[in-house]
Amino acid sequence: EVEQADRMSGGLILCFLRDRGPDEATAVLAAASSRLGSLLGVGLDSAEVGYPPGAFRDAYAQARDLGLHTVAHAGEEGPPAYVWEALDVLGVERIDHGIRSMEDPELVARLRRDRIPLTVCPLSNVRLGAVERLDLHPLARMLDEGLMVTVNSDDPAYFGGYVSDNYEACARELDLDHNQLSLLAQNSVNASFAPAERKATLLAEIDAWAEPAAAQPQRPAGAAPALRLLLIGPPGSGKGTQGKRLAERYSVEHIAAGDLLRHEVEAQSDIGRRASDAMKRGELVPDDLVFELVMPKVIAAGKANGYVLDGFPRSVSQAEEGRPIAEENGVAVTMAVRLDAIPDELMPRLLARAQSEGRIDDTPDVIRARLEVFNEEVEPLLDFYRARGLLVTIDASGSPDDVWAQLQAAVESS
Repeated sequence: EVEQADRMSGGLILCFLRDRGPDEATAVLAAASSRLGSLLGVGLDSAEVGYPPGAFRDAYAQARDLGLHTVAHAGEEGPPAYVWEALDVLGVERIDHGIRSMEDPELVARLRRDRIPLTVCPLSNVRLGAVERLDLHPLARMLDEGLMVTVNSDDPAYFGGYVSDNYEACARELDLDHNQLSLLAQNSVNASFAPAERKATLLAEIDAWAEPAAAQPQRPAGAAPALRLLLIGPPGSGKGTQGKRLAERYSVEHIAAGDLLRHEVEAQSDIGRRASDAMKRGELVPDDLVFELVMPKVIAAGKANGYVLDGFPRSVSQAEEGRPIAEENGVAVTMAVRLDAIPDELMPRLLARAQSEGRIDDTPDVIRARLEVFNEEVEPLLDFYRARGLLVTIDASGSPDDVWAQLQAAVESS
């Protein structure tokens, strides 16, 4: 009802209180297990100092087993070591606060590399004495470091300030410009546990606020439109290699669904844990997980300089669900390129890649399963793009340079 009336949406995160100890956390989780349908995840709250996150390892493991997202308050009053512990011992997907992470360059690099969201509450940080004054807050430096930092409120009744108050105060005291404020809002959406379609809607609204259509710069006369290209090909056909070359040549983002999923598995994130079993069997990862991970990146890249998609959509069901969202945001695929490879060449290529890269999903049995799944799914997908006049087929059986020459020719002639 609130979402319909006020265009707001949200979900519940069950809080464990540090000072009440890990036994109570486990008991609270057990008591809440009959109401999992009402919960998005679990979090760790209250005063940090003297209560390191690692003590709550068992409660977090149980929460993950129940399919709940995991977050933790760390690195506001407590040291950077608490952030490391929350990431490596609790396996959290998001750090609440985390401002003291800036004291540890290695931690900053980790947060940047793994795109760990940080839910910073600037006005609360000042009220609690974690930061002396708002104009000394590290928020702007965190943005400059490329961290996925967000602006939030922290118990407004106690700490004085709702989300909008935090934005206004930071814009004023830290001299944040329009682009920085837009990025903070985009980070918040991408860091949320909202469904992919809801994220897409919110990101579109942020873009509309940030760059109204009337104020958007026009492309110079004769300039080529942004490249929004999909590579379709079986495992081992060279999508990754050619996708990277295309992205570099045309200054767009290479979005490889398989790489993103493998990263989530390695990071033991919630998406990674849910996707892992399907990947090990060579099956398609469930559509909802892929959309949650990939669609926001497609929208963001499409609204910037463009993209090369590799491995998404992989089925006609994904294409049918994703295209209306992409069209609504003005970022739909404008060219689909089929890499037509000789089947007998694929197994040796993939086994060689398994040796060089150590991929867990490149065993002979899994490779055969993946190729079978691809062959079952590809024809309807090709028909989808062929019917829209977007499909181009090139011969991918030659050397990488031969394939690259064909790709360039196809793009330049489109």
